[in-house]
Amino acid sequence: MKKFLMILLFFLLFIRVSYAEIKYLNVTASIEENNVNFYVVWRFTDDIKKVILPIKGEISDVLVEKGKCSVESNEENLLICGPSSPFMIGDIIVRVKFKVSDMIEKKGNISLFSMDIPILTRTNNIVVKVKLPTGMFVSEEVLLPVSPSGSASSIEERRVVQTWVLKNKERGDIIPIRLYYEPVSLVSPIEQVLTLLTSIKLLILLMILLILFFFFFLYRKAKEHREAILSILNEDEKLIVNLVRSKGGRIIQRRLVDLSGFSKAKVSRIVQDLC
Repeated sequence: MKKFLMILLFFLLFIRVSYAEIKYLNVTASIEENNVNFYVVWRFTDDIKKVILPIKGEISDVLVEKGKCSVESNEENLLICGPSSPFMIGDIIVRVKFKVSDMIEKKGNISLFSMDIPILTRTNNIVVKVKLPTGMFVSEEVLLPVSPSGSASSIEERRVVQTWVLKNKERGDIIPIRLYYEPVSLVSPIEQVLTLLTSIKLLILLMILLILFFFFFLYRKAKEHREAILSILNEDEKLIVNLVRSKGGRIIQRRLVDLSGFSKAKVSRIVQDLC
């Protein structure tokens, strides 16, 4: 009977351990220059008494929204969380915010965010989201700037975001997150205004040149037309035309008689022929 009870107890414990699983893990890392703001959410079965997340860097400003958490330092800092009460049953949800310093590696103009997430308990669904600082983009100078592969890139509030969605990770697996990023040269607002003003000035200058060219073209055409007309006139007609032009195109016939020395009848005939 005693042996039977021990076998039954072992069997029940085995079933309970086999049933233990983390149903959901969400890790959001928001990079702010040299610091990283984390928001982590776990949902797991009540068999699990604690969940652990190793963190490279100094953890501070821990704010537990649901559950309870503590930080332990060994070879690396460990964030250890669990249910707010050991007597809770059903799915347990833990939410925690914290800040990590000394986590970003820099080499020249390129920065590296790296984080290894070990799977200590079978985990069904994992979402890892990394938000780059404003003005930063995934580096093009690195052969493999984003790993593991399969992430989705998006823009949130003018920030580049890389998101990994992973499923059914077993105990012993490791998720190695690596993200290389760098700044992109952006034009300042003052430089944008100066560039705009320069463009407007060039546009106005171009329009003035086009207008001048248009009037010059009309002038050349009119001159050619006038010369063509003058070429078919006799000397008396040319004299009358030049006298009219010298007076701005308006002159009385009597004045033409005085200036040309022609008779009134001759001037009248020439004017009628020209009209």
